[in-house]
Amino acid sequence: MQEAETRTITLDNDDADGIDIMFVYLYTLEPPRSLSITDAEQCFLLGDKYALPALREAGYQQIMSSTECNV
Repeated sequence: MQEAETRTITLDNDDADGIDIMFVYLYTLEPPRSLSITDAEQCFLLGDKYALPALREAGYQQIMSSTECNV
């Protein structure tokens, strides 16, 4: 694998703020709380893309709670 040789991982087409949230989650294993809707969407998408179910669920829950208030 190229990543093993170069010690670099390229995350194409991913939002930088979402990646920051994902890395905090990976280091702490604590799902994020109180996210903006944009960050919640990124958590949902990145959690799905990189098989991180707790991150995906945290994003999903935040999205659902924000849409319930607007109905």
